[in-house]
Amino acid sequence: MKRKNSLLILTISLSLIICIALGILTRNSYVNNVDVKRLPDKISRYRIALEEDGGWLSEIYFDNNIRSLSQLKEKADVIVKVKPLKERKLLNQALLTKVQILEIYKNDNLKKGENIYIYEPTFLGNDEVYMPDGYIMQLDDQEYIFFLKKLKVPNGYKYKGKEKISYMPVSTIFGKYTIKETNTSIISEEKLKEGIYFSEIRNMDIVTTNSKILETYLNVKSDVEEMIRGG
Repeated sequence: MKRKNSLLILTISLSLIICIALGILTRNSYVNNVDVKRLPDKISRYRIALEEDGGWLSEIYFDNNIRSLSQLKEKADVIVKVKPLKERKLLNQALLTKVQILEIYKNDNLKKGENIYIYEPTFLGNDEVYMPDGYIMQLDDQEYIFFLKKLKVPNGYKYKGKEKISYMPVSTIFGKYTIKETNTSIISEEKLKEGIYFSEIRNMDIVTTNSKILETYLNVKSDVEEMIRGG
């Protein structure tokens, strides 16, 4: 009887170990199964997973109650025009993108031509692109205006290595603006349920089913365009 119990416990233990190992391998494959070079092109047939409430990450790290350019300026540590470089890293809840600074509108001891890192609030899994609050990752051939803030750290903590030049958008919705004209429009709930490929929305500013959010975004974008023209 004791031998049978021992064999049963051993079998269950081995099964658990195998399940855990497979879980880890599967989880890691979600992060590593896509070559990050030319990432937006590689995931063109991924379906988008829109999370309009953003979840707990948005509540903790981002401010989506912004209604004006003045609010954005006040909350940003850095305002820059950038272009993404080839160095990207897929993380569990974010995409870390290296960018080059083209212009500076609000400084944090940075210089034009320097490189910094931006934690973009988007990630991959199960052939889907997760988009908290409709954030769209930077495209390789585009330039962007970013309203950025330093990483949140405990009081007294000293930034190390890349952390010194790493930032995140002030807002998942209002923190990034494409320089060129886009075809941004409202996404219907029906279309969202049917399924939308990343290739269908990649050239938009944001993805949303909320007309008021889009109206506010486009109004702020108009003011941002005037700002970079020197208005």
